[in-house]
Amino acid sequence: MSRTVVRETRSLDHMYDPTFVSAAPVDHNKLTMKALSTNYERVPEAANYFSELKNYPRATLRPAKGKDNFIPKYVDPSWHPNTEADSAATMVHGADRFKYDRRPLVKMGAFASGPGPQLVMYDMQRTGQTEYRRPTQQVLISDGPTRTVGTQSMYRESEAQTVPYTPDFVATTPAPEILTLQNLTFDNGLPATLFEVKIIERTRQKRIFEQMLPPTTDEFSLAVRAQLLEQQEFKEWAERERQIVSLQERRLAMVKELIAEREMNRKVTNDAKIDRLRVKKAEEKDRLFASTQYKKIKLLRKMFSARVTALSRNTRPEAHGQTVAKYQDRASSVYAPLTRYGSIPDTHTGNIEIQPADLKSYSKLLQLERTLPASVFLPGEIRQETLIPEIKRQDVPIVNALNEAMQGMNAESERRRMGDMQPMGDTAAFKSPHHESSPKRKNKESAGLEEQAPEDEEKMQALLLLQRILRGRAIQNRMFEGKEKRLDLIEELRAAEMMMASERPEDKEAKEALQAKIMEEDAEDQIIGSVVSKALDDLSKELERVQELRRIDAMMKLAERERRMRQASEGGRRQAEERLRAREDEIFRQVMKDVHQGTVDSYLEDILTNAVETTARENAMAEAKAQAAKINDVVDSLDKEPEACVRELVGSFIVPHAQREIIQRRITLESKRFIDAARDSLDTTMGTVENELRARELKKDE
Repeated sequence: MSRTVVRETRSLDHMYDPTFVSAAPVDHNKLTMKALSTNYERVPEAANYFSELKNYPRATLRPAKGKDNFIPKYVDPSWHPNTEADSAATMVHGADRFKYDRRPLVKMGAFASGPGPQLVMYDMQRTGQTEYRRPTQQVLISDGPTRTVGTQSMYRESEAQTVPYTPDFVATTPAPEILTLQNLTFDNGLPATLFEVKIIERTRQKRIFEQMLPPTTDEFSLAVRAQLLEQQEFKEWAERERQIVSLQERRLAMVKELIAEREMNRKVTNDAKIDRLRVKKAEEKDRLFASTQYKKIKLLRKMFSARVTALSRNTRPEAHGQTVAKYQDRASSVYAPLTRYGSIPDTHTGNIEIQPADLKSYSKLLQLERTLPASVFLPGEIRQETLIPEIKRQDVPIVNALNEAMQGMNAESERRRMGDMQPMGDTAAFKSPHHESSPKRKNKESAGLEEQAPEDEEKMQALLLLQRILRGRAIQNRMFEGKEKRLDLIEELRAAEMMMASERPEDKEAKEALQAKIMEEDAEDQIIGSVVSKALDDLSKELERVQELRRIDAMMKLAERERRMRQASEGGRRQAEERLRAREDEIFRQVMKDVHQGTVDSYLEDILTNAVETTARENAMAEAKAQAAKINDVVDSLDKEPEACVRELVGSFIVPHAQREIIQRRITLESKRFIDAARDSLDTTMGTVENELRARELKKDE
């Protein structure tokens, strides 16, 4: 069902309706853009149908032609209304007109002293503002014999005056020679040099030669004129070649100068680079020499201090009574006492045994405990550095065994005891400090003494005695091991002491001979050392000088090699550029040649191809028409004989159908034969199976 849509206006009603009035040009443009935003259609261009270029499009777009969306023919689509405001809108009329007029305050005749009225004119512009017009006056010009029309300005800058002013002229009948130099201007031939003078002279000779040429009145004069002109042309070409050669020579000289300047700059740069490198290497050498000297002095100082230390150790500090030296020397009697002096404990206070009366009875011990402060019974901090490392403690197994024995004894005493009394002392006191959980053990519990049985106290005393004996034995073993380890040193010290203490003449002579030999060896070592050190110093300096010379020589060789390589690469690059330029020129020449020849070939090939295709198409159409005519004749002749048509129809439709039926019947019979054979074999198998089953059932029944 169709539906009628009624619109208030049409799309382009503002264009082709003479009574339509828009409020403003902007509204007109809006309506135009809205109308042109309808559907567009592509209009193909026949001339550019197969074009792929942007400037030759294959099709253009235009609004689709509908009932009301086409532009009328009398409307120019490229017309645009004037969007500027109307100038008449700014014109001032009415009562405010006087505000835009004023009378000048100058007196009459102040502008000029000539006759005639002086008028001041004002004009209202489109912008609504007034513009002042210069006062006009009537100039009376008298017709005289001469009149100055214009002169050259005298107020221009001299730098801007490049080409002098040349007034117009009228040439007389014999043209002056200076008029032939009009093409020479400043910076283009003027001021004239020797080159311009030669050109002027050649031009003058050419004019004289042209005046002396024979006229072209007869054939002989014409031939002579042509011969002379040819000779003159050869002369001009020879002069031109000479100028080209001189120009090339001048350019070649400039190129040589530039190359020489470049080589000089490069040489200066290379020399500066070599100087900088030499200074850098010299600074590195000085730094290395200074560091070597510093290390040498440091090593000599260490050797001297080591020698002084060794000499101080070889002397016997006991003979001089130096107490500090005794304690500094680990081989002195302070650390390794002589065995003939008896047993010397680690501390001299160990010889003093204090057994106060308060510690002999339990009651007095309790009384002493009450009088002492609580801080006395707290164990002190055990420092890690005072502990003996585990690898040096040889009494660890013994202490462990004693601890185990002490634990067993405590357990046995607890079994005997009926009360809740605990044994005196703490087993942790007999433990090795290495079994503690931390190096700094702190016990916050207060110590106390409890009542013990007499047999436990005796056992405790026995254990303490055994511990002291074992510890003393361990110290003796450690001292014996130290003596065995330093037996050579001890023997040496004993031999030196015996020799020094001996007063026999043989020992004195041997001692003096040994000292003399040592002094001689020291003197020889000093002399040889000074000579060898000086020789080594000279050799090292010579070696450094030779190495520096070799380094500089190697640097020069490297610089020369680099320069040659750069020259070779530059020469190769120039040759490559020349070959590339020649190849590009040849390619351009061949391309230009091939382009013209290829254009002609392609044009001829297109013509021949079109001709061949057209001829082949025409021949094919003719042959097709002839073949169609023959077929039509045969069909027409067959249509004229109905019996033949019936026979052909029967042969085409009925006979093939009968043949298909026969083939289908044969296939059915063949398949039926196989089906019957399968059924027979299946019946035989089923009968055999049934017989076997029956026989089994009969056997079971029996």
